[in-house]
Amino acid sequence: ITEDVIKTAAGNKSGDKVIMIVLDKRTDIPIIEDVMKTAAKNKYCGDRLITILLRHRGDTPITEDVVKAATGNNMIGDKIIAILLEERGADLPITEGIVAQISRRFNYSVIRLLLDKRGTDVPITEDVVDAAAMNHWSGEYIMTILLMERGADILITEGIVAQIARSFS
Repeated sequence: ITEDVIKTAAGNKSGDKVIMIVLDKRTDIPIIEDVMKTAAKNKYCGDRLITILLRHRGDTPITEDVVKAATGNNMIGDKIIAILLEERGADLPITEGIVAQISRRFNYSVIRLLLDKRGTDVPITEDVVDAAAMNHWSGEYIMTILLMERGADILITEGIVAQIARSFS
């Protein structure tokens, strides 16, 4: 079984079932970054795939590109990010861009979990605050969490105040 076959399975609607069967039978299959990225992008069963891959291959590195792939998953990216934080929180690459994507796209519970797992390692910049202000579903909650948890670290500029005023009026 080649890496391309595993990658194809990871992108399939029923990829979780296929990957589970293969990994139960074969322990010699390496799980490469491309497989993890494909699993993170899978909008049908990416959350289950990531769980299976991490549990069967605990040494699989989670790269910034894998995390970015999860933040780009519109359907279940929030669940995938939560799984990655629970399983690999301390080792997860967290950049300003990733935090901004999470703030812009996901429910406030993902930011809460991110701050709980990584604390002051989470970069809170003007771009992150701006992204949170653009989140139409959870923006107010995310802003509240950011200000309560990390308010002293946030530089409040005229641009941020204007964006908040536009977003929450």
